[in-house]
Amino acid sequence: MVQVSKLCREDILSSAQKAMPNLKIELEVLDLVDSTNSRLMKIQRNDFIPMVCITEQQSAGRGRRGRQWFSSHGSIIFSIRRRFRSTPEKMMGLSLAAGIAVVEALSSLGAENIGLKWPNDILWRHRKLAGLLVEMGTSGNELRAVIGLGMNYTLPETYSSDIGQPWANLLDIMPAGVPDRNIIIGHLIAHLLSAFTGFEKSGLTPFVSRWENFDLLKGKQVDIYSNDETVSGIALGIAEDGALRVQQGYTEKKFYAGEVSVRRKD
Repeated sequence: MVQVSKLCREDILSSAQKAMPNLKIELEVLDLVDSTNSRLMKIQRNDFIPMVCITEQQSAGRGRRGRQWFSSHGSIIFSIRRRFRSTPEKMMGLSLAAGIAVVEALSSLGAENIGLKWPNDILWRHRKLAGLLVEMGTSGNELRAVIGLGMNYTLPETYSSDIGQPWANLLDIMPAGVPDRNIIIGHLIAHLLSAFTGFEKSGLTPFVSRWENFDLLKGKQVDIYSNDETVSGIALGIAEDGALRVQQGYTEKKFYAGEVSVRRKD
């Protein structure tokens, strides 16, 4: 049984600043909160410096489309609040850029066989390792985004019946040994903030080819579920606006994350 280190603000900052030397953030570390995303969305403040909220546990964690995110002591749970000089229409691919940052950060730490399932799931051998939730609001003439990450570190087997899908822990994917949790969190924060800077400057376009390196759907038969219908096709990758491109017969269609869910047939 791996000993899970307690969250340590100083160790997290040290790890983040090692990966990103000029990093400036406001960092809050909690034992328990309802939701790190909700907490950061409610705070009234000027967003000149990104704010990060990390917690040992959350009692009302949320995933995409209102789903519950189960967490236990020893999970990796945090949210980043950052302002963007952009419009909501140009922010549609932010969760994809965040997903790329997460898998690249984990890969640099020695994780193997991880990939991305559009729009915001991080999987290991098709078992869910982590998920992202992006929420937005306005502040004056600027937009603020809160990006939440929930990742399994040492999730107990007793949670299997609650989750309802295959899942994985970080311990499963690092054959050379899993790093200290504080080091991983700091590394993730640095990679995410770097990705957000690139996204604000150039949009999703520079990330499209990086997504392809981890795309678990491209070339696969998929079912697309919306409120009123289910359609099938072959996934072609992502468009520069973050949409999923799907081939149906001789027609290519685009689907957007807020409207549908997608599953691989195999």
